[in-house]
Amino acid sequence: MSYEQRRGWGRGRGRRGRARSFSSQYESGSVENPRGGRREKPPPHLKGREIGLWYARRQGHKSKEKERLERAVVKMDESREKHIARLLNSVQAQNNNERSSCSKGSWWATENERNNVSPQLRQPASSEVKDHDWDSEYAAEENEAGTYLDQQLREEMQKKRTNYKYLEMQTFREKLPSYGMKEMIIKMINSNQVTVISGETGCGKTTQVTQFILDDHINRGKGSSCYIVCTQPRRISAISVAERVAAERGETCGRENSTGYQIRLESQMPRRQGSILYCTTGIVIQWLQSDPHLANVSHIVIDEIHERNLQSDVLMAIVKDLLTLRSDLKVILMSATLNAEKFSQYFENCPMLHIPGFTYPVKEYLLEDVIEMVRYMPKDSDRRPRWKKRFMQGRMIRPEKEQKEELYRERWPDFVRKLQTKYSQSTIEALETADDEKVDLDLIVELIRFIVLKGEDGAILVFLPGWDNISTLHDLLMSQVMFKSDKFIIIPLHSLMPTVNQKEVFKRPPPGVRKIVIATNIAETSITIDDVVHVIDGGKIKETHYDTQNNISTMTAEWVSHANAKQRKGRAGRVQPGHCYHLYNSLRDSLLDDYQLPEIVRMPLEELCLQIKILKLGGIGSFLSKLMDIPSREAICLAINHLMELNALDNHEELTPLGFHLARLPVEPHIGKMILFGALFCCLDPVLTIAASLSFKDPFVIPLGKEKMADARRKELSRNLKSDHLTVLNAFEGWEYAKWRGARAERDYCWENFLSSNTLKMLSNMKGQFAEHLLNAGFVSSRNPNDPKSNNNSNNEKLIKAVICAGLYPKVAKIRQSLSKKRKMVKVYTKSDGKVNIHPKSVNVEETEFHYSWLVYHLKMRTSSKRIALLPDVKTFMQGVSHLAPPVRAPAPLWDLTLVLRALQDPPFEPLGSVPLLWLTWKTTFLLAIASARRVSELSALSCKPPFLVFHHDRAVLCTIPSFLPKVVSDFHLNQEITIPTFCPSHSNPKEKALHTLDPVRALKFYLHRVQDFRKVDSLLVIPSGPHQGGAATKSSISRWIKQAIHRAYVARGRTPPARLTAHSTRGMSTSWAFRNQASAEQLCKAATWTSVHSFSKFYHFDTFAASDTRFGRRVLQAAVVTST
Repeated sequence: MSYEQRRGWGRGRGRRGRARSFSSQYESGSVENPRGGRREKPPPHLKGREIGLWYARRQGHKSKEKERLERAVVKMDESREKHIARLLNSVQAQNNNERSSCSKGSWWATENERNNVSPQLRQPASSEVKDHDWDSEYAAEENEAGTYLDQQLREEMQKKRTNYKYLEMQTFREKLPSYGMKEMIIKMINSNQVTVISGETGCGKTTQVTQFILDDHINRGKGSSCYIVCTQPRRISAISVAERVAAERGETCGRENSTGYQIRLESQMPRRQGSILYCTTGIVIQWLQSDPHLANVSHIVIDEIHERNLQSDVLMAIVKDLLTLRSDLKVILMSATLNAEKFSQYFENCPMLHIPGFTYPVKEYLLEDVIEMVRYMPKDSDRRPRWKKRFMQGRMIRPEKEQKEELYRERWPDFVRKLQTKYSQSTIEALETADDEKVDLDLIVELIRFIVLKGEDGAILVFLPGWDNISTLHDLLMSQVMFKSDKFIIIPLHSLMPTVNQKEVFKRPPPGVRKIVIATNIAETSITIDDVVHVIDGGKIKETHYDTQNNISTMTAEWVSHANAKQRKGRAGRVQPGHCYHLYNSLRDSLLDDYQLPEIVRMPLEELCLQIKILKLGGIGSFLSKLMDIPSREAICLAINHLMELNALDNHEELTPLGFHLARLPVEPHIGKMILFGALFCCLDPVLTIAASLSFKDPFVIPLGKEKMADARRKELSRNLKSDHLTVLNAFEGWEYAKWRGARAERDYCWENFLSSNTLKMLSNMKGQFAEHLLNAGFVSSRNPNDPKSNNNSNNEKLIKAVICAGLYPKVAKIRQSLSKKRKMVKVYTKSDGKVNIHPKSVNVEETEFHYSWLVYHLKMRTSSKRIALLPDVKTFMQGVSHLAPPVRAPAPLWDLTLVLRALQDPPFEPLGSVPLLWLTWKTTFLLAIASARRVSELSALSCKPPFLVFHHDRAVLCTIPSFLPKVVSDFHLNQEITIPTFCPSHSNPKEKALHTLDPVRALKFYLHRVQDFRKVDSLLVIPSGPHQGGAATKSSISRWIKQAIHRAYVARGRTPPARLTAHSTRGMSTSWAFRNQASAEQLCKAATWTSVHSFSKFYHFDTFAASDTRFGRRVLQAAVVTST
């Protein structure tokens, strides 16, 4: 055996020896037994430390081998491998050319060559190689992928041109006016960053412009870089337009096709590149929270901008600022009216393009023509002449409307005289006696009968202001034998209807069947019903106006504008000459506004202000000044003040933690606050039901002729709780149980209780969305609203009312009982409006007796009289005053929700020694109960103005309801036990139960007033003893803890802690001594549900000093400490 061979058998200290023996040991082994079957032990010649090293090397190799075998294997075909090789070679060649001035050799220069590079070129070259190397490779790969997708999209387009359905749709598209201007539209969009397109109804701008853009990019080999987002003001229009465009492209929505839609709680998403997405405007605004630059969007089309809804105006302002950051973004604004100049001026005089419409001629009729034609006389009308009536008696009208209404009254006599030469006396009498402030549904029924009997064939489209009118007219028609036959299809159309029902509108009926569509202004521009021949214009549109002086909203049916009337007229005459019947007279027509008032100047701004802050758009006032129409200064200031009162904004108009979470929730701030309280107090599911109802609508329906039956069923569902909110909750829970029993039980339950199954399903979906937001924010641990951890207190009706009041406050009303012996309805007053009326559909409207004096409401609307809707009696909040009379009357402790929300973002667990002891700057006693080292982040957050919390090693209990509930009382006393989220109190130990139910704010203040040393303490710590604490708390352990906490508090505040801390205490005093011979003490214990006054064992008084030249030094903290056994 040679020397080299023997070396492998040596002690293995040399590199070669180690390598050989190391490799030979694994030649026949496996990962599990790398040494093989024969070599299970180290070589016999190894001794001591060498054996340990041998095992270490073997383990290291074993780990590396295991890691190698577990690595993911990436395989590619030969062509892909060659492509990557070419890519790397091209990058290397490019870098070699760029660095030729400093290195003539290969990419990897020798050390001498690198040393010869001048210092000025050395650093830039290295950084350039590092950055350009990776960027070039990534860009090249991305470009290759894009090229492949472009080719794929082009081939797909070529295949479509041979598809029969696509060709059939293409024939229809070519007949549209917009198709004839295709090249002009594409050229203008490609040449300008912003383009305004206006078009007459039916020109095809909504369905065609997006397709023109996408097809142009695909044909030019740039399809992968095209992602078009088209916003729509309504859910139904987003869905219907997307499905129409998908059909024209021979596809279906979503499923990796080129067209899709996204609305709240429903979506069919297209592919990510080379596609068109139709969505509601709010969806894009939500995107901006996570993607402020809309990085993946190449074109954004804002449709129906003429409607001037709030979200569209806000989006235009945001996009206008975004254009300076994204020069590649294309913006297309589309309007159905001819007022495009205003939008062009807003976007720096961007180019405009008008697409003419193509419709058959439409004949118009005004009210006097309709009455003459139908020979109609209003029923039960006031026979006094119209101009002699007290105009708008009892109605609250806006100041800007008063002038026109006065002019209308002045011109009325002359108008009647002119009519006498053209119309019959019966028509003039009908006009004089009719109430044109409301839509005459009986006249519409007679007009439909006239059209059916004497008019031309074709669908009839009726425009009404709201759902109440739609449902009433539907019932009126269905009550007549004529319309019950199968020769008529009557379809109500409203944005709140389920999307499945809305799709029936677009289907053509079979021959001999007439379709009657009853719709709101949703059918003006958002959707197109091709077979409409007759349009009945009710002349009204629902608008909400906000009175900043009185802080009240008014939602009334206003007269349409000329732009609205023109759009409604354009719905007829799509397939043949049409007819449009306007149900207002020619005098009213002459006084109509040209356009509707923009939403931004007639709506409350609180929710918008939160959106501005969450999107980081700058100051509220400065951003709102960028809008096309600027809201009044009073409205802006009022919104900011409301948000500050709600604690959503601080004094600098910045979001507080509460405001941050409220801005994330898709509801108005008061409802959002209610949702957060529902999560914090573990009554999530019922609160989400109530919040969804307030945000959307309540599920009750009122069929014509069955109003009393419906009211009676609603009253039964209230279960005498005197709360509209809990009535909705009871109805929803009953529906859930019926749905669990089966489809028939669900249908019967809704029928018997006058409930809308579709609305209940919508509320259920909204609850899931709210829970998803809470999960993302960290308030709950599950997206299921029924999660047991979030619903420990869901059966506590008093707590649910408390949470409702916590969210809706200060929307409270005072009840004044009638002093008469007769049972009369109570009088209700609010601070700002004085006497108000309860809404007639509230379960409280006929109540003659309330045991407590306060109501809380959600909405206050001004109609013929002031009514407040959804009023639950908040007697829970006043119960302490009425039923408990403890000897100590103290204000309820405050709870700063901001600190609680901030605490949720902190780490959940820390050792007790790391708790910063936060002392108060004011000299009042506050109470802090500590039981273990757990949940100290919440403890720290609640240490300023806290409620009484009893913490256990894994749970906590709130023992008094904090005063955030009603500020309408000066003080109250409650012993209601409420579980805090994620904590599950256990009452197996009687002493723990006593500590839980103790009301210590009263008890300990009662005690402190009798012990002089405790009057001016800075903090009061309650430290229960127990096995989980490792033994009873002693004077020395408490002293040590206080000193550690003070030290950490200084460090946390960035201050230098004292060099030496000393904590002196008095001797422990028994609580039995404190309460001995005190008669009121037993009464207090009974009121606070103590089981024993000996629940507390000892009090300690600590004075903590920092070392100084004096004997004790500077006093840092006075603390009263209580231990319990």
